[in-house]
Amino acid sequence: MAVVQISRIQHRRGLFTDLPQLAAGEIGFAIDEQRLFIGNGPVSEGAPKVGNTEILTSGSNLFDLLTDYTYKGNTATPVTTGAGGTKIKRTFQQKFDDIASVKDFGAVGNGTTDDTAAVNRAIQNVLTSDLTADARRTIYFPAGTYKITGDEVKLYPYLTLVGDGADQTIIKQTDASQDYVARTVDSLGNTGANIGTGSGTEPKHIDIQGVTFEASATNNGVLLDRASHVRFVDCKFKGTWAQGDSLGSGYKGIDAESGGSYVVSHVVFDKCVFSDIQYGFSSDYDVEHVNMQNCTFDILYKGIKLGESTDGSTAGQATGPRYVRAIGCMFDNIDNEAVHIYDNGTPKGNVFAFNSFKDVGTADDGTSDVAALNIAHPDNFVVNNYFTRSDAGTQASIQGNAIHQGALASATLTDNTSTFTTTGIDLDMANEFGANIKYLIIRNTARRTGTLTVSGTSSAVDFVDNFVENATTGVTFFVTTGGVVQYKTTSTGSNATFKYAIETLV
Repeated sequence: MAVVQISRIQHRRGLFTDLPQLAAGEIGFAIDEQRLFIGNGPVSEGAPKVGNTEILTSGSNLFDLLTDYTYKGNTATPVTTGAGGTKIKRTFQQKFDDIASVKDFGAVGNGTTDDTAAVNRAIQNVLTSDLTADARRTIYFPAGTYKITGDEVKLYPYLTLVGDGADQTIIKQTDASQDYVARTVDSLGNTGANIGTGSGTEPKHIDIQGVTFEASATNNGVLLDRASHVRFVDCKFKGTWAQGDSLGSGYKGIDAESGGSYVVSHVVFDKCVFSDIQYGFSSDYDVEHVNMQNCTFDILYKGIKLGESTDGSTAGQATGPRYVRAIGCMFDNIDNEAVHIYDNGTPKGNVFAFNSFKDVGTADDGTSDVAALNIAHPDNFVVNNYFTRSDAGTQASIQGNAIHQGALASATLTDNTSTFTTTGIDLDMANEFGANIKYLIIRNTARRTGTLTVSGTSSAVDFVDNFVENATTGVTFFVTTGGVVQYKTTSTGSNATFKYAIETLV
């Protein structure tokens, strides 16, 4: 006779934390998390393992279940293997968290939605939720315009921010009351003089690529506040300023401020654009080792302005700019100087080489003539640049103490100086055993061009002054054993201007 077996479906319900090992085929429902499970049954009956299997519902977390990601590429077998040829497995949660999109934190990027809170939430959470290095993920900004208002974007230490390219990913400040589109902060969010307090890590090792920072009528672009080791690649800094507009307090593409023991240093701008703004890169503070390469400065009042308010004594304003370099850049449509380094503090080692200067110094109207480069302090270098203008004006390419191809300094030789007096040149003869001082003396209509050749040691020095002049300048040189270059002048009623460049042989 036929045997009829009747099975009863059993089920349990309760909290997820109370879910027991279910019997084979038994169903358990976690009321609090709305998740459904079925018992595997014993291995002896064929189950692959003892445990419960989750039945997918709307309450299931797929990332907790998908635990078998292995990089394979285009091959049939995994490329990444560990010891013994075993596959290296990662969860999908780990995989997707390698790069954090700003849209994961609520940003929209449509140009009308206020994305301020979402952007700052993304940066802060990614960089401060775990201070270990492996938690500092790249933050991706997909193409779009991210509206910022009521605050500024905070650039924390170790930030890597990547967009889809300048003019594609745009962070736009729309609040005229805010000073900047974005600014650097320490690991605790401190700014200004508070940076580094409370064990905060100073802003450093910040890398930003493929982003436009757009200011409104009164904002600046980005403030590098006591920051170091910062890199901008394929970025743009723009505003709403146009040639001929009046000057305001804003309109800086990059503003750099040092203070206390923190000096803005080791900053790189690579293939960046500064446009439609009053000053491209500006700082009244000590800045060091700033490299601008293959950049474009277009539609500006001044391209690079450094050291205007440096006072030579205040912490952060003692020296002015040092070792700032612009190489292979283009300056065009500049109302005033393309580069202006003021004679405040002791700026030195600033280099401008292989740049092109087009329509600089006149607002392209032919009505005034301002030098393309105005560098007022010695020990700065201007090498192999190209200067041109499309209007009828006459451009003074270089003004101040700079020379095309080398360093130029200047001194005044006082009229009727009957005893040898220092020119300000003090050669280190203990190390620099030879020097060629190429010079020009201007005294009324007299012009003298020569080379003062010095050779010797700290105990014995000799020199030769070879020159030509169109009329008697009345200047005599002498070099002391210690390497001090001195002068005498005759009485003509006029001082002499002494411009020189030094080549030392060590």
